[in-house]
Amino acid sequence: MNRPLQITFRNMAASTTLEDEVRRRATELSEHCPRLMSCRVVIEAPHRHQRKGRHFHVRVDVTVADGELTAGHDKPDQVRHEDAHLAVTDAFRAMKRELSRWSERRHQHDGASLRDGVQGG
Repeated sequence: MNRPLQITFRNMAASTTLEDEVRRRATELSEHCPRLMSCRVVIEAPHRHQRKGRHFHVRVDVTVADGELTAGHDKPDQVRHEDAHLAVTDAFRAMKRELSRWSERRHQHDGASLRDGVQGG
């Protein structure tokens, strides 16, 4: 990564164990996708719901050569986790899938450009 990893905690105290987990998973992402330029992670504990307890929301944003990808749970109907570590795991798994899709699209685009006599970038 060109820029340092950015980790933000909202509505909760910072956790060194969560930070360590995020750092480890971000390193795995950068090994999976060498074109990863930056990674920002937000771990949020929304206000406690009376019956449902505290559900953590994790969002991972990465910058790649030609854009930005986002993974996480932004919609109310998506799964939320009472365990922050599980929420981190799921968000990074989702980002890994997004990076794989992005890489595949980029590979297809580069292949088509080369077949057409244009160099891809």
